[in-house]
Amino acid sequence: MPRQPLRVLISGASVAGPMVAYWLCRQGFAVTVVERMPLARVRTSGHAVDLFGPAMDVADWTGVLPAVMVALGAGAAFARPALLIAIATAIAGAAAAFYYSRAGLALTHYDARAHLVVARRILDSLMPGWQQIGAVWLPLPHVLNMLPVQIDAWYRTGASAIAISVMSMAAGAWALASLIIRRTGSVSAAIQRRNVPPQSADARRMWSSA
Repeated sequence: MPRQPLRVLISGASVAGPMVAYWLCRQGFAVTVVERMPLARVRTSGHAVDLFGPAMDVADWTGVLPAVMVALGAGAAFARPALLIAIATAIAGAAAAFYYSRAGLALTHYDARAHLVVARRILDSLMPGWQQIGAVWLPLPHVLNMLPVQIDAWYRTGASAIAISVMSMAAGAWALASLIIRRTGSVSAAIQRRNVPPQSADARRMWSSA
């Protein structure tokens, strides 16, 4: 004889009740939710529910987040600010690159030329090959730049490396902004550069004095 599922009665169909019922049903329980408010009022009224922080995680875990985004038209609203932040970051990076290039300061840092040399020698050296990547830096910038840097003008001016850096910074800004807006629902939190203080005492003192 098959075992009957354990029956659970939940009183209240506000926010917590249906959520508990959902997870219990997924675990095999037979759940009944009761609510004394008339059905007509349930359909036309209720509590306002803001999705931010942990609520975004719960909506994602339950699989309803895409449907919520579609219903609210929030998918495009969340993506647009992140894209604008990325575009603004790219413009600022391009402006800074243009300014320092005009001033002849693009390669003044002593590591800048070394990065170009490492990227170029992967294909252009006495012993070309992947072994040329071996250095104290992470290899991704050199791998991305190993083909563009073979052009002498880009190698001598660092133009390709600068372009890759600006695009990478914009992509990173887009990814961080998308994550923050998705998790918190706050565009201002994505724009602010310091919105959460560090946890350690020493780091908090440095953060507060910065």
